[in-house]
Amino acid sequence: MRPLSIWFIYFIIGSIFGLGGCATPVAPTGGKPSTIPPKLISSQPANQAVQVNSTSIKLLFSDYLDLASFPKALSITPSFRQPMRVRWQGREAEVIFPEPLRTGTTYVLQLGTDLRDWNGVALKEPIVIAFSTGEKLNKAELSGLVLEPKQGNPMPQADVFAWLGTDKPDFSRDPDYHAQSGGDGRFTFHYLPESPVFVVATQDRNRNRRLDPNEPLGLPPFRVLRAEIPDTTTSSPPKPLGRYNPLPPFNRLPADSTTGRLLIPNAPSKPLRWFLAKSDTTAPVFRSVRMLSAKRLALTFSEPVTFLDSKRGRWHLTDSVRNTPVGIRTSYQLPTNPRVVYVVADSMIAHRHRLTFADLADSTGNRLREASFGFSGTSQADTLRMRFIGFGPEPPVKLVRNVALLWADAWPKLQFSLPPDTNFLARYVSVTDTLGAEKPYTWRTDDGTTIHILPQSLEPGVPVRITVDAHFQQRKQPFVRTFERLRNDERGSIVGKIQGAGTSPVWVELIPVPPSRLDLAFYRTQTDSSGQYVFKNLPEGTYRLRAFRDVNLNGKWDGGSLEPFAPAEHIVWSKEPIALRTRWENEAPPMIFEEE
Repeated sequence: MRPLSIWFIYFIIGSIFGLGGCATPVAPTGGKPSTIPPKLISSQPANQAVQVNSTSIKLLFSDYLDLASFPKALSITPSFRQPMRVRWQGREAEVIFPEPLRTGTTYVLQLGTDLRDWNGVALKEPIVIAFSTGEKLNKAELSGLVLEPKQGNPMPQADVFAWLGTDKPDFSRDPDYHAQSGGDGRFTFHYLPESPVFVVATQDRNRNRRLDPNEPLGLPPFRVLRAEIPDTTTSSPPKPLGRYNPLPPFNRLPADSTTGRLLIPNAPSKPLRWFLAKSDTTAPVFRSVRMLSAKRLALTFSEPVTFLDSKRGRWHLTDSVRNTPVGIRTSYQLPTNPRVVYVVADSMIAHRHRLTFADLADSTGNRLREASFGFSGTSQADTLRMRFIGFGPEPPVKLVRNVALLWADAWPKLQFSLPPDTNFLARYVSVTDTLGAEKPYTWRTDDGTTIHILPQSLEPGVPVRITVDAHFQQRKQPFVRTFERLRNDERGSIVGKIQGAGTSPVWVELIPVPPSRLDLAFYRTQTDSSGQYVFKNLPEGTYRLRAFRDVNLNGKWDGGSLEPFAPAEHIVWSKEPIALRTRWENEAPPMIFEEE
């Protein structure tokens, strides 16, 4: 029996997606694989054809295609109620429409960058073909820029959906139009009607053409936009696309008294931007409980969580059989897995128990207010022992011969495998100067196992030595590290001004170049009433500035809300990185909030 052709396998895959083939193309063998993306040679009907009355469209490509990629890449708007089918003949694909075309309608067929040829080479830019069943094509266009919000870098291959005619789209149906951003993050909708439109950017990973909660979302700067027909009647350069004014609610739009057509204000001067970020409005969800011993259990959540109440006062454990409370000694987390919370209690014998807890939140502040669950105890002995994991912060500004240099607001850290208490720290942790004289200190913790050591004085250039006696883990040699804040001659400052900030508070953030860990070298401050800001006591390095309007006053940048609609908070970046010189006040060029 002859083995099945791989193209026959692709045929089966295409059939699953509703794109059955009536002939199987066979790619030629031999020769060096090409690295050139496939090209569209021709189409029937041709691009921009009018008065089309056809039941299919034929596409001839420069190379044989990977059939498995074709259904993922193909879309046509307006969409059909039933899936399309495809016939293959060599390098030609015939896309068969499942129903008659609408009269007087402009159709736009797009093959996205998922499309690959036989050698696996993908399109660099989408292929777009338009034709009309009427006497003319829609000619309006709308474009914009999809960015990631941290550094302002372009987001290539983002999916951009558009719904026509309403400021409250029905997101349960397919969008009216679909575009993709290119390598520079720019996208353009061609062949749109001159109609109000709602545009959203996303990463449609499952290709269902829906705005799923687990996919990042980029919201428009205004609820409703309107495309424009490019002006080709003058010799002056055309206006960049994507410069559109916001529309007020439809019942307040002015209209032409004769035609009734909505009158749209003139375009602003800056391309519109969509910031693609994961929108997180969901509180953490409790997933499971695991008994580690008769005194210790591990709670796993859907995402990393933090304690809102450091005293854990609203945590209650009950022996359900005896209906008696069980004392909770402590709860803690490990920085290596912040999705897990560990609870240490008095002995939980093999009875049914119930734990009620509250005051946990995720990193964006979504709060799990209260949860309760039952579980069975165990008689297994608790064998976990305290271990010292290491010093922090890691990395510090600089580590030279076991001397860690710290920036202005940082403190030494100790990381343990279990939560230490005051008695343990007093016995095993000492803070001294380099001559051995003890220095008083306090300490704090956010997760129970990461201990911030706060010496009474930690002056610039004055070293402090921290020693952890490791006898508790059967180690003879202690752990020792010396910490020192940057000296004055190793520091510099950055000053600058934000213009056009409006009435909302403005936060300015300083991000190292290249970016480091967010929690280790991330400086932020607010502007004063005149828009001035200053960063002091910075280590030498290269930085980039980002500023945002804190419209909702929560102290962090927000990507907006789909329902009810709220645009992303306005962001501006410094145009060039700033190389900080120590012992200098480095002045940054003004950053300007330009109106969209």
